[in-house]
Amino acid sequence: NSGAWSDIIGAVASTYINNVPANKPIGLYEYRLTVAEAGNISSSQCRISSLPISLTINANPVPTALNSGPVCKGSQTQLTATGGTQYTWSGPAGYTAAGASVTILNTGLSQAGNYSVLVSNAAGCNAIANTLLLVTPAPTIAVTFSDTSICVNDSILLSASGGSSYYWQPAMGLSASNVPTPKASPAKSTLYKVIGTNAAGCKDSATVNVMVNNKAIANAGPDKTIILGGSTVLSASIAGDYESFTWSPSPDIPNSSILQPTVAPIADATYRLNVISKNGCGSSTDEVNVNFYKGIFIPNAFTPNNDGLNDSWNVPALDAYPGFQLKVFDRYGQKVFENNNKNKPWDGRHKGQPLTMGVYIYVVKLNEQLPVLKGTVLIIR
Repeated sequence: NSGAWSDIIGAVASTYINNVPANKPIGLYEYRLTVAEAGNISSSQCRISSLPISLTINANPVPTALNSGPVCKGSQTQLTATGGTQYTWSGPAGYTAAGASVTILNTGLSQAGNYSVLVSNAAGCNAIANTLLLVTPAPTIAVTFSDTSICVNDSILLSASGGSSYYWQPAMGLSASNVPTPKASPAKSTLYKVIGTNAAGCKDSATVNVMVNNKAIANAGPDKTIILGGSTVLSASIAGDYESFTWSPSPDIPNSSILQPTVAPIADATYRLNVISKNGCGSSTDEVNVNFYKGIFIPNAFTPNNDGLNDSWNVPALDAYPGFQLKVFDRYGQKVFENNNKNKPWDGRHKGQPLTMGVYIYVVKLNEQLPVLKGTVLIIR
C-alpha cells in the first residue's frame, strides 16, 4: 500500500510457495520476480523485475453446526449448519448428506455421535464444524393382556409398565387416564391405547381391546287369554347373546326347546322363561301368564256408521282357537261374512257395500271337540 516493494526473506529461487498464515489479514497482495546475473541482484542497474502478480487472500467461513437433540430413538433429527454456501455432512454409521439443513427420519441408537459438516463459502474457502448428537432409548411399554372381555356393567383393571408416566385414551369408561392401572368400565367394546413416557421424555405405546358382552334379556312375551279347551302360542324373545334357555314348568310345554311353544293349560297358568347368557354374563328370567276367558263373549249388536264408536263386530276369544270358522248369514240364508283362522273384525259390509240395518245370524265353529256356537247380531244404522 505504501508503493514500496519489500524483498521476501529466503525467496531466492525461481519458484516460491507462499503458505498464508491464519492470522494474515485478508486483502489484495502483489508479488514480482526480480532476476539478475550472479552477484548483481542488488544492483538496480543490472537486474530486471517481472510484471506484478496479484494474490487475493479471502476469509475462511466461520461455520456453526447444531442438532435438534437429544432425541428419542425412532424420532426425527434435524442437523443445521450456517456460515457458508455449500455444506457436506458426514457422521456415524456411514452417514452422508448435503445441505444446510438435513433430516434423519428414524433415528437409531447407532446414529448417535459426532457429525461433521464441511462448509464452503463463495470464495471456495472451507472450514469444518462439528455437533454431537445424543440419542435416548425409548421405553418399552407392556400391558398385562392385549385382549380381554367383560360383561356389560362389569369392570376390569388395566395395567401398563415400562414408563415413568402414562396416559390412556380414550378416557371414556376409565376411573383415571393418567395412572398405570386404571379401572375400565366401558359401555361398549373399546380399544384402549396407553402412551408411556420415560424420564427422558421418550414415548412408546401399547393397546388393550376390551370387548363388552351384553347380558341376555329374557322376554316371555305378552300375557295370553284363552277359553277352556283352547291353546295359545307363547310369543317369547331373547335380546343379546345367550347360551341356552329353559321353560318351566316344562311338563305343561310339549316342546320346551323353542321360544314360541304352543301351550294348552287346563287352568290359569304362569310360564317362566330362564335364559343363560354367553361368556358367563349371568341369567335373566321373565314370566308370562295364560288365563282363561270366563266365557266367550260375542257382541249382539254394533253400529257401523264411521263415528269411531262400535263401528265393527269382533269376537276376541277366537284368537285362542287356531283353525276356527266364523260365518254370518242374512235372514235369507245368504252368507255375508266369513272369517277363518285369522280373527279380523267385520265392518257390516258385503262385497264392499254396507248391509241394511237388521238382524244377522252367526255360526262359530271353534274346533272339532267343542260345540258350534250360534246366535244373532244386530246392525244398527
